[in-house]
Amino acid sequence: MSVTSILSKLNQINESNLISVYVPSAKKEMKFKPISVRQQKDLIKSGLDGILSGIIISNVINQVITDNSTEKYDFLVVDKIPVILSLRKQSFGSEFVSKQDQNETRYDLDLILSKDLSYTNIGKTQLSLDNVDITVTLDVLTLEEDTKINNFQLDKLKKGKEEDISETVGSLFIYEILKFITKLEVNKEEVDMKAYSIKDRLSVVENIPAELNNKILEYIQGFRKEEMDYITVDGNTLSIDARLFSKE
Repeated sequence: MSVTSILSKLNQINESNLISVYVPSAKKEMKFKPISVRQQKDLIKSGLDGILSGIIISNVINQVITDNSTEKYDFLVVDKIPVILSLRKQSFGSEFVSKQDQNETRYDLDLILSKDLSYTNIGKTQLSLDNVDITVTLDVLTLEEDTKINNFQLDKLKKGKEEDISETVGSLFIYEILKFITKLEVNKEEVDMKAYSIKDRLSVVENIPAELNNKILEYIQGFRKEEMDYITVDGNTLSIDARLFSKE
């Protein structure tokens, strides 16, 4: 049997071994193929990149979700956690044991996935200042846009290897804000931020008044809190990192 024939048969197996996953942004269940060994390798390898590992695994997860969906759909970042946890459960079971400093924490993924991740306080939002004619429109972004911004960020951080940790953390902070701003209106003139290059968008974000930026951060913190509440069980918060995809 040729390699081509073997790969064809393996693909047929994967296509017939689909799982149903509830996708929050679509408000329905969608079919996904299981995680492959190659994808598992990429997920685990992401943990070897130090401070960049969080960005890298985010990109890998985005790619897995997009590649493994059986239908074309513009997934949003709000879909990421429930989909990847469902795929992880299908491949490695519902139990995950986190080991840190001789301590073990057991997580039941079924318990997490049974919860509602509706992002009730998150959606398209406009924020402005009373004394300045500036308004920002915030919204959650697609996985495609998330990956695009992450790749730009990774390129910048890898080129600046001399950067100290504080500078890198500062960069992560700015990119987090950048991801949520979709439109900006200044003196009655509105612009679509996606029409700008990421470099230009960064310049804009860095010049937003700090008072308005604090309001943006409150929006983002609300988004992140819903995620954290979703993956927290009995006071323990599950880390979405490379260890989640290894089977010991």
